[in-house]
Amino acid sequence: MLTADAREQMIEQQVRAWDVLDERVLGIFRKIPRDHFVPTQQRYLAYADLEVPLPKGQHMLRPSVAGRSCRRWS
Repeated sequence: MLTADAREQMIEQQVRAWDVLDERVLGIFRKIPRDHFVPTQQRYLAYADLEVPLPKGQHMLRPSVAGRSCRRWS
């Protein structure tokens, strides 16, 4: 699946499903590709609804959780 398609599917099926409807937040998800922030060997996980392991014991939040977190600040 193309990255843009995966990104749009993530927004529609994961982020919106958690009642994140603010177009500013959704626009950020559309503009900033999550796969640029994960190690190359894990890029296939960037748009899945799960935490993505990052170096040094850190992780990227699930898209649904990240969207809700952004919603609080918008």
